[in-house]
Amino acid sequence: MSIKQQIMQRLSDGQPHSTKELATITHRVSGVIYELREEGREEGYEITTITISHNNYAYQLMRVSSVA
Repeated sequence: MSIKQQIMQRLSDGQPHSTKELATITHRVSGVIYELREEGREEGYEITTITISHNNYAYQLMRVSSVA
């Protein structure tokens, strides 16, 4: 399973996950999140950043419903 797939699997529960938690998968958390956000524009999801404190963040997967 790729690093991006592992991060998506972790985020798929819809709950916030800290950078520290995601760093157990890769030390390039912000880079992987950037790539997933780019893919999400086409696939209908969004990853939001939650600021916990200075230099301490969490990420949360949000499904985006399309408006027709």
